[in-house]
Amino acid sequence: GEGTCEDIAIERLNPAVALSELIKHSFILDVEDKARLRSHFDRLAEFAQTVDCFSLDYPRCYDRLAKVIDTVLAHSRSGVAVS
Repeated sequence: GEGTCEDIAIERLNPAVALSELIKHSFILDVEDKARLRSHFDRLAEFAQTVDCFSLDYPRCYDRLAKVIDTVLAHSRSGVAVS
């Protein structure tokens, strides 16, 4: 997230939004290799359809990082979105 929220927020992304975010954060060295781009897109699309993806946002206060870590760990153990 942008870090503008008041508290820690973890939200489930629908597959279309997850795919968009995954693409934004992908690095492709050769953008002219159309077959590789298509394969990469297909793998990300399958990943976004089969794996629950989440966004994380938190205030950028370094004294609260321990709470961010604890929240992420608790979320990963419970499988429940925290808002």
